[in-house]
Amino acid sequence: MPELSRPTQEQTDQRPAVLLLVYSWDMFSAILAIFEALAPFAGGVAIGVRMVAVPLVLQLLGALSSAAYAAILIIVASLLTRRKQWIQRIQIIALGGAVILSVVSLLLGYARGGVDIVPVLTTALIILIDLLAIVVMTERRVTTWYSERSRPPRYAAGTLGFWVVSSIALIIVDAVR
Repeated sequence: MPELSRPTQEQTDQRPAVLLLVYSWDMFSAILAIFEALAPFAGGVAIGVRMVAVPLVLQLLGALSSAAYAAILIIVASLLTRRKQWIQRIQIIALGGAVILSVVSLLLGYARGGVDIVPVLTTALIILIDLLAIVVMTERRVTTWYSERSRPPRYAAGTLGFWVVSSIALIIVDAVR
């Protein structure tokens, strides 16, 4: 029986190539989120799967929520090649939160009977790519890459927290309207 070779020190220090795919997806998603942050100033905000006219306060909240999502993706993408564990955790939480919020928005839209097929398919594709990125981030080589224990900086945790809370607030507003 052939002997299994052990990875050399050089191989274990090499950054996993699949992180480049996650980085690319983060940057693409961040660009889309920036465009989404600018959209409310056109007079409406995307709540769930539909555009609605809302008061200025909700337009600002929608813009800030999208900007916070773009910011957390840019923060994580810029640090993705560092070996700190918090980067992996924040990445998984951000992508998982985006998946959950998208599913809830789709379900609310479906419950109201106002969901077209194009937004559903687009959202489903984004959800699948986010889930694929989560799978990549939990893969064994990637998990062993993030070996340095540390706490996330306050700016990263605060940005992530603001995005989650503001997104939930916008979904609640959509649910009661």
